[in-house]
Amino acid sequence: MIKKTVAFHTLGCKVNEYESEKLSKELEARGWIPVSFSDDAAVYVVNTCSVTKIADHKSRQILNRAASQSKKNGAVTVAMGCYASIEKSGLTADLIIDNKDRDRAADLIEELFEKESAFEDAPAPSFTRPRQRTRAFIKIEDGCDSFCSYCIIPYARGPVRSISPDEIIREAKECALAGIKEIVITGINVNRYGAGLITERPAFTGEPLAGLLSRIAEETGIGRIRLSSVEPGLINKDFVSRIAEIKSVCPHFHMALQSGSGSVLKRMNRRYTPEEYMKSVELLRRYYDDPALTTDVIVGFPGETAEEHRESMDFIRAADLSKLNVFRFSGRPGTPAFSMKGQIRNAVKEERAHEMLALGEELRASYEQRHRGRVLEVLLEEAEENGAVSGYSKEYIRVTLPAGTPGEIVQTTF
Repeated sequence: MIKKTVAFHTLGCKVNEYESEKLSKELEARGWIPVSFSDDAAVYVVNTCSVTKIADHKSRQILNRAASQSKKNGAVTVAMGCYASIEKSGLTADLIIDNKDRDRAADLIEELFEKESAFEDAPAPSFTRPRQRTRAFIKIEDGCDSFCSYCIIPYARGPVRSISPDEIIREAKECALAGIKEIVITGINVNRYGAGLITERPAFTGEPLAGLLSRIAEETGIGRIRLSSVEPGLINKDFVSRIAEIKSVCPHFHMALQSGSGSVLKRMNRRYTPEEYMKSVELLRRYYDDPALTTDVIVGFPGETAEEHRESMDFIRAADLSKLNVFRFSGRPGTPAFSMKGQIRNAVKEERAHEMLALGEELRASYEQRHRGRVLEVLLEEAEENGAVSGYSKEYIRVTLPAGTPGEIVQTTF
């Protein structure tokens, strides 16, 4: 008899982290026991990512490792997530769960296990809420219909479907009861919240996401609400003026840029210009006192010239963003950019990534320096070996204190 034990390995975005946590909770409620991925388990679940070639490679590596481990103890391997949805053939997994079947994942896992194994019932777990005691992710929508020329995710995730506001509020209240101090609002494209939402009565007045954030703040008592990522098109006066009134919304906006060159943005099929992006930056700074403005940048997009790369660098410096996530262009089969002319050599991508990373470090240091001497509100999260405790401010500045208790929110001079 095999105990009902399950281990997760999650790659990729915050949406994947949320979905792994949700599935883990569903299985726990059915008597499954979560264990470490390095331990013996009855089921190994790999939540895959396909945003880049490197993500594909890592997904295959982890699946192969799980399959090898499974052979030793008669376990089964489950693949889910975007890579599993796109590359169904040739995966080393006993069960592949397509994104469209994600809501049935717990049933599918149990059906597979009942066919292949006899298992011991485990004691029902006492814990049914998020394990992380300080921060939790809440997914408000899935899918994307933007179809940027480089992105495979709309093909893996499908069209936009928004989650009912009442369901989101219920989940946020559960987090508050579990002692969660900060929730991170996440989705594949949160700008599109409200699309695909079926409800018998209007959920909000005005912009749907602003209305949702207002309800969360008013009805749950959660102290901090953070947006995981937004697109420039969301940042208009109506939206920003409304959320600036919600004191629990963190002054940290991860607003995807991808390139500061207008001609590259056009080839990417991004639906804004550098000038429009800058207006969004200026609007946020009008309503917030030096908010954290972080972004994603792709270097080496097909056809990107040295001049376009320099335009991107100059724009990012002028925008004075606070942190950059830098990605080398990775062609995804099935997307328009994969077959575009002017593919950039890897050596050139590496050189441009190095330059962009150096700029990002310069901007990060400058932003933190501007906050030196300020009193920051810090959510303590992790105990260090030397007794110190680290956490993040509302601006997502990492702060380490000599002592404290994880889960506390403290005021401290940075």
